[in-house]
Amino acid sequence: MSEAKKAHIHRYYEAVDAADVEGVLDIFTPDATYRPRLPRHGGRRRAACLLRG
Repeated sequence: MSEAKKAHIHRYYEAVDAADVEGVLDIFTPDATYRPRLPRHGGRRRAACLLRG
């Protein structure tokens, strides 16, 4: 795995751990798919709804 990819993943988990919703969303592209252990959520907007509650 490249150092850039590792840094990207690290940034994601730092934002999640800090409950930084905007920081997490900044990592997503507009067409991203968010797949937590819940049903699949397509797109940044849907990820925002899930993360914000």
